[in-house]
Amino acid sequence: MIKIIIFILCIMMLPQAAQAANVTDINVTEIGLSGVPVSGEPVDVAGTVSNNGSEVATDVSFFFSLANGTKIETEHPYPGDKIYPAIKRWNLTHQGADRIRIRFSRIGLYYDSRIRDRIIIKDSSGAVVQEICYPASYYGSPDEYRLEGLWSEYVDGDTITIELHIELYTDRSGKGWPRRDVHRTYGFEIDRYEYSECFHSGQVSFEEIDEKMITVEWDVPYANCNLTVVADRSNTTAESDETNNELTRWVRPKCLSDLAVTDVSFTPSNPDPGENVTVVARIENFGDDASPFIVLFYVDDEYASSTAVAGLSKESSATAAMEWSVDAGCSNVTVMVATKLDEFDESNNILTADLCTKLPDLLVTDLTITPTGLVSGGMANISVGLANAGMIAADATLMIYDGGAVPYYVESAHDVPDIDQSVKITHPGAEWMKLHFSRIEVLGSGYVEIYDRNESLIKRYTYTDIAHVADITTPRIPGDMAILRFVAGDPCYGFAIDEYLYFGGVLYNKTHFCDVGETFDVSTSWNTTLPGPHNITAAIDPDDSLFEEAEGNNNRSIDVIVHGADFRVTSLLLKSDSAADGENVLVTANVSNTGVLPGCCSVAFFEDYNHDPFATVAVTLDPGDSQEIEAVYHARAGRRIITAYADWNQTIPETCETDNTATVALDVTGAEIAASLFTLEPAQPKDTDDVTLTAVIRNDGIGHIDSAAAFLEGVLVGAYSPSGVFETNSTFTATHPGASCMGVHITRLGTEARILTPRASIECDRTGWIWVSGDTIRLQIGSRLYHELDAEFYAGDLIDSMTPGTENFSRALPISLDPGESTSVSAEWTATAGNHTLVVFADYENVLPEEDEIDNSMVMDVWV
Repeated sequence: MIKIIIFILCIMMLPQAAQAANVTDINVTEIGLSGVPVSGEPVDVAGTVSNNGSEVATDVSFFFSLANGTKIETEHPYPGDKIYPAIKRWNLTHQGADRIRIRFSRIGLYYDSRIRDRIIIKDSSGAVVQEICYPASYYGSPDEYRLEGLWSEYVDGDTITIELHIELYTDRSGKGWPRRDVHRTYGFEIDRYEYSECFHSGQVSFEEIDEKMITVEWDVPYANCNLTVVADRSNTTAESDETNNELTRWVRPKCLSDLAVTDVSFTPSNPDPGENVTVVARIENFGDDASPFIVLFYVDDEYASSTAVAGLSKESSATAAMEWSVDAGCSNVTVMVATKLDEFDESNNILTADLCTKLPDLLVTDLTITPTGLVSGGMANISVGLANAGMIAADATLMIYDGGAVPYYVESAHDVPDIDQSVKITHPGAEWMKLHFSRIEVLGSGYVEIYDRNESLIKRYTYTDIAHVADITTPRIPGDMAILRFVAGDPCYGFAIDEYLYFGGVLYNKTHFCDVGETFDVSTSWNTTLPGPHNITAAIDPDDSLFEEAEGNNNRSIDVIVHGADFRVTSLLLKSDSAADGENVLVTANVSNTGVLPGCCSVAFFEDYNHDPFATVAVTLDPGDSQEIEAVYHARAGRRIITAYADWNQTIPETCETDNTATVALDVTGAEIAASLFTLEPAQPKDTDDVTLTAVIRNDGIGHIDSAAAFLEGVLVGAYSPSGVFETNSTFTATHPGASCMGVHITRLGTEARILTPRASIECDRTGWIWVSGDTIRLQIGSRLYHELDAEFYAGDLIDSMTPGTENFSRALPISLDPGESTSVSAEWTATAGNHTLVVFADYENVLPEEDEIDNSMVMDVWV
């Protein structure tokens, strides 16, 4: 039953209080208690509320609030995926609460000059209660808005909604781009919430310049809490200052009892398996007298026994016991006090302890392999030292097997466009393998695939699988060969492997009796048929079927090399480090056998990263011998990578597989077409004038060329924006459907950049224009300085061109030039008022392989 006592106090009329008769200001000034609060007992709460303005009637409410731990958090940092939802929502409910708020232990929200991420707090109806974000306008580098220990505002009702709003960069077309890498910040973490229950609310009338004390009865809870008085919670009274309508005080009630489990002991403390053990728990009372309670015993989280205790006086103790037949190994015993009373501190009502029986302790003391310098096809002796340092004997299995980690360093090509590269890794005789990538990175539609020897796909890694992953270990690959295929359109890192795991089979597997204190040796023979690196491991109790005092000493491993044939490409030479397109180039590889056995293999020569060699030569070498192998390469224009690969088809097992290749670069000169002397007549045209466009096309290369030139009128279709770029090697794409050609005009170049084409990439080493065939142009940013670039994109429409010396007009002019020759091309263009971008573009269909494609076009801005 709630009793309400209202004391009307006489208030002195202070001069400053009578400011304005029609202004209201309600103020909660004090909260008092009638005595020491005791959990479970009633106490009177007095709230003092003053009115420093005109006459008013308003509601006054009393709350008590309790805190609960919780865990709500974003990914750290966010977003963790390539695309994160623009709004992510969490709901928190405490059934029966009248209001609720949350505590952010940490907040980190992204903001820059254009966008601000934010947290929005809503009530159950969806109404916004609070918004948290960087509070001001900002100009500068991106940053993180950091807060710690922030309580949200209260939300009425028993449910609070938390929304994380992540703004995306929006380009000119309205498309939103996801954020990654340096644009990812912490997000938030919530560690607790506070819920409030209203135990009184009523209307109170105030006269002008008035103060009243409202007293209500409150049943004190069994916990620390906040006590709050709120005036005008309904927010129906207009006030000059609403910040003083609420007052809170902290209350720590006195509790009737505080039972605690302070000790758990075992007799005997180190039993034999199956022996009876007495478990004794000590219970102490740190509070007032306690009513009867029960002590519960659990073994490995399963109920085992209980003991009733007929109460416990203040500051005294008691014991409870359980008899238990212990199984072999270690067990966890939990003792818990169960009482009908809510105690002041229930965290000490439970205690756990571990008990272990007498156990064996099996260990591998030594592992040796003789003789040293193992040779393929020979025999070796494996000797293992075993001991039992435990307190009881045991039967245990000793297993000796061939398997473990092998350091193996191999990398794909890096930052090569339009690549399709294969790499093979073998471990002769392996039943399975796993590869460890120290780094793996692909972009766009690129991927890395893993196949077994039978070319069955084991795993495919795309950008989504490996974005922001430091390292990856593949699934098991059946057999003794792993084939990697790296495919990428855009230049990117690819992969690097630093080791692989393998299992080569069990060499020994028998059970031995190990008595207490016994030490002995076990030996077995090993047929070293397959050369290469081996990891030999001896493990006692390999399946962990025995409980032991220590498990970390149950195995030992040793790395050994079995020597056989070992082919190595020690050098790779070209007749010249440059050549002309179509020229035959002599390639010479020196191949040696640094192993201890003779062998025969095939040496293959590859252009770039092609799957098929352009030449193969069989070679047979005795140990210590070497041979020069020659092949002829038919050169193709561009920079080429020539590779010689000994035993490229993996037909013989070798001591070492990582030194079988050598590479050399070859620059092959080819076609070189250029546009120059772009003019128009008249030079300053007027509206509706017929204008003749003229340009000179040159062959600056070393061979005859057949191509085509065209005149274009360019239309601005967009500008480069760093909001579409997220990290190194990101690609910015501009498309204009139906365009014959696309161009980019770079006016500021402070970063690495290249234009990607289906055939190759064009390095942007200076500002200016670059044109490509088709309706799409792709600009790749090669560093993190992606803000240091200004560029605009143009779409080109063909202008009718005129064949020199004829009256024939067409949209493309055929060009046929020998080295050093040039020719003029012309087009008729009807001028219209305004500004125009005119282009002459040689080899506009991009059919010629060239070293420099930037000089294929010239651009003229014309004002009519």
